[in-house]
Amino acid sequence: MKECATIFEVKNNNTLIDMGCGPSGLYLPFPDNNLTAVDPLLDDYEQNLSIFSQKKYPNVTFIKAAIEDFETKEQFDYVFCMNAINHVSNIKTGFLVLSKLAKTNGKIIASIDAHNYTFLKKLFRFLQCDILHPHQYNKEEYI
Repeated sequence: MKECATIFEVKNNNTLIDMGCGPSGLYLPFPDNNLTAVDPLLDDYEQNLSIFSQKKYPNVTFIKAAIEDFETKEQFDYVFCMNAINHVSNIKTGFLVLSKLAKTNGKIIASIDAHNYTFLKKLFRFLQCDILHPHQYNKEEYI
């Protein structure tokens, strides 16, 4: 996370949420922050991955939910969504949820798989073979 320090600085008292946290989410590099980690597959990680145990992270509130279905009145200083937004069924709803989670002047930090080649994007759209990534977009389409 040192590379990000030139763009933003996460302080220990900042509130963080990791949407689509996966089994190795942002609770690893931010052990001093109270953090909320959201993922629909948390039970699967707990049962099937020996490296993952929610009990190892007392500073984390784990919530089993899909991004587009997640609801809370709480807002956060930093909303992270690392390589997860393109896994949702409704991407517009997913982005709306992320925007509602950020405090005024909060930051949303997202990473997304984007196509660099139009041919591959069109091929993946036509074949619909990448079921884990229902959205096949290039950078401009995401923007």
